[in-house]
Amino acid sequence: MLTGLSACSTVPRLVLPGLFHWDIITVMENVTLSLDDEVTRWAQSRATETGKNLAQFLEQILRDQAREDEIYKAAMERYFSLQPTRISEKGEYPRREELYDRPVFRR
Repeated sequence: MLTGLSACSTVPRLVLPGLFHWDIITVMENVTLSLDDEVTRWAQSRATETGKNLAQFLEQILRDQAREDEIYKAAMERYFSLQPTRISEKGEYPRREELYDRPVFRR
């Protein structure tokens, strides 16, 4: 068993004396899940429709969710890194009636 490798690591392989080739080795974790029968049938059906086995299908769902979480986290960090700005230069804001007294709100 290889130890000290990340999920995807490159390791040297001796091809000829003094000449190395770098191989990519993927280290996978085994996980046991307990799923409801209905969920299992749905997931197996969807996996088959997409041409994947159940493990590949679930891995893709988790990868997609992780990517979405990273995108959301980056957006939040960008938003909170912005300096506050004033909406009004003079400090005067429109009254509520003025804001809602527009044709789009009169139906």
